[in-house]
Amino acid sequence: SYDHALGLTETAINSENDYEISFTGNNASGYCSTVFAANLKIIWKTRVYLAAQIPPRSCTYKITSAHEQKHVAVDRAMRKKIAAWMRKALATVTRRGYSAPTQAESQALLRKTMSVVTQKALDAFEADLAARQLKIDTPEEYDRLGRICGDAEVQRILRG
Repeated sequence: SYDHALGLTETAINSENDYEISFTGNNASGYCSTVFAANLKIIWKTRVYLAAQIPPRSCTYKITSAHEQKHVAVDRAMRKKIAAWMRKALATVTRRGYSAPTQAESQALLRKTMSVVTQKALDAFEADLAARQLKIDTPEEYDRLGRICGDAEVQRILRG
């Protein structure tokens, strides 16, 4: 019975890695690369969309907007947690060395590991965020709109 959406909150999270690598070794014994310094930039965008058919300042507009603001609040709360989440994941990479026969292979191994770990951590974080967002989208929450604004108003908007 919930086959329509009057609002949507969309979150996009991306990262940019910048790190310095140090290495030791020689051609005879191989090379070991480690992270000397790391900087991970998180780019977080939250966008709220409301259906253009909803009249501004109407009851439906206010209730739909209030619902979407609940999603924004979850986003804001999670923004505060992402730095610690990512720091913990990256510590698994930065606390060890990556050995290979050549300097280039050693550094490539470190870069690949950093990339994989970063992406896995972001994927896990986004899954946790999505699970928290889903807790807002309950039948009871969706039924609020009709209860407060009246089903007739909502149906009029849906018919366009």
